[in-house]
Amino acid sequence: MIFRSFTRSDFAVSPSNSRQPCVSGCGFPCALCIPALSPGFYGGTAQPGVAEYVNNGGNPMQYAKPVTLNVEECDRLSFLPYLFGNDFLYAEAYVYALAQKMMPEYQGGFWHFIRLPDGGGYMMPDGDRFHLVNGENWFDRTVSADAAGIILTSLVINRQLWLYHDSGNAGLTHLYRMRDAQLWSHIEFHPECNAIYAALD
Repeated sequence: MIFRSFTRSDFAVSPSNSRQPCVSGCGFPCALCIPALSPGFYGGTAQPGVAEYVNNGGNPMQYAKPVTLNVEECDRLSFLPYLFGNDFLYAEAYVYALAQKMMPEYQGGFWHFIRLPDGGGYMMPDGDRFHLVNGENWFDRTVSADAAGIILTSLVINRQLWLYHDSGNAGLTHLYRMRDAQLWSHIEFHPECNAIYAALD
């Protein structure tokens, strides 16, 4: 299986058929800005060192568990500003609100902050497994705490990306685009990627 990484230049648009650059200042014409953020845009590649294929003695290929780093107590105060920029208070509250909405048994509690080796990260509720319900796409499954955290954080990142793109905030648009790409690269090699894709569909 061959994967290819794409860069911004792969999607360059000549002036004869392009629109004006969007108000976010991202450099893409509006027709390409947000659609280019879909998982397919990244060509199925993962960041180096995030995950690897494991050949199980001639059996079909399996995915190794992606490498993640639990943020230590002394670094917790700096993690959310790193992940969400100066929008971190609102984004954090929105993750908790989504958890309350999508996880029927959720009653609050401690959250782990997970940093990805190649940048970005996500918030993960403390626990083993959680029942998630997304009424917008009929998702109704029990997933690991790790998958639940990825789903909730990804939904918040996506919402904030659209919000700041539409309001013309180039800095936060760029940050959320980068965080979205980093998280999707991690999701691709996650053991529960099918459930995560279904929840985010």
